[in-house]
Amino acid sequence: MTSISLRELTQRSEHIVRAVAATGHNVVITDRDQAIVRIVPISSPDSPVKQLVAAGILSHAPEPYSQPAATAPQPRHTDNLRPGTDVISLLDRDDRL
Repeated sequence: MTSISLRELTQRSEHIVRAVAATGHNVVITDRDQAIVRIVPISSPDSPVKQLVAAGILSHAPEPYSQPAATAPQPRHTDNLRPGTDVISLLDRDDRL
């Protein structure tokens, strides 16, 4: 990553911006040896999304919003209630509020 002073940016801004766009490299602007801003090309390979993909944190899904391959879990069968039992009648009044 290239680092230039604020004064150099002021004097050569057009050249620096064109170089950043052509090379795809970031340029850090400093003021009194303190980094104050970074110039990054729009199509930078260092975009946050590409950095996350390269780090393995983010992955590309082949089909957006696709269902997982595994089957959904089946509901458990409860043998505690007899068929036709009114469940609401089994609850206390406080449980129904």
